[in-house]
Amino acid sequence: MDSALLIYGDPHGRWENLFQAFERLRPAAVVILGDMELDGPIRTRLAEIYARAEVRWIPGNHEGDREDWYRHAFDSDPQGNLDRRAEVLAGIRVGGLGGVFRGAVWHPKTGDETPLFESRAAYLESLPHQKRWRGGLPRRHRATCWPCSARALHGQRIDLLVAHEASVGYERTELALAALTTWRWPPAPGCSCMATITAPVPAIGPVTESPPLGLGSPNLSC
Repeated sequence: MDSALLIYGDPHGRWENLFQAFERLRPAAVVILGDMELDGPIRTRLAEIYARAEVRWIPGNHEGDREDWYRHAFDSDPQGNLDRRAEVLAGIRVGGLGGVFRGAVWHPKTGDETPLFESRAAYLESLPHQKRWRGGLPRRHRATCWPCSARALHGQRIDLLVAHEASVGYERTELALAALTTWRWPPAPGCSCMATITAPVPAIGPVTESPPLGLGSPNLSC
C-alpha cells in the first residue's frame, strides 16, 4: 500500500499485531495511540518499523504510571510525540491529543464550566516542590490531557485527529473525527485496535469559531 497511514491503539505491550499489519500493508507512516507499556526504548523496540516508515505516538495514561514506561517513550523519542501538534503523515495532516481527562484538572469548582487548571504551568504553580517530579509536573500528569492541550490544536487545519481517550461524552473538547476507510480489529485479547487510512480524507479545518467550551483564550501558555 505504501501511501497508507496505519494507526495502532493501546498495545499494552503486545506488538505482534502491529508487526503483522505493517508487513502486510507496508504503510508510509504509523501512529501509536498510547498505553504502550514499553519494555525498552521505543526506537529499539520498534526499530524495524522506524527504519522503514515515519513513526509518531501520543501518550496514554499508562505512560505516566511507571518511570520506565515514561522513559522508554518520552525520553527515547521526544520528536515523535504528536501530542498537541499536527503534522503531515502519508499525505494526511494528523493532529494528536494525548493523555486522559482527570478530575483534578477538569472538574469545575464553581459550576461555570471553567476547568480547575487551564494549563500545566498553572497547576505547577500550585504544587509544592516536594510533589514535583524531575523538577516539574508529577509523572502521572505528564500523561494528562490539559485544556491548553486541546487549545494548542485550535485554529489549525487538521484532516484527522487522533486521541488516546475517546471524545464521546467529553463536551468540552468538541472533537470531530474524520471518517476512517477501514477498521481492523486484531483477534488478540485486550483493547488494541488498528485502522488504515489513505489520503485524501475530508478536512476538519481551518477552524475559525470560538474555542471549545471552557477552554478560554487560545493564547494562554500551556
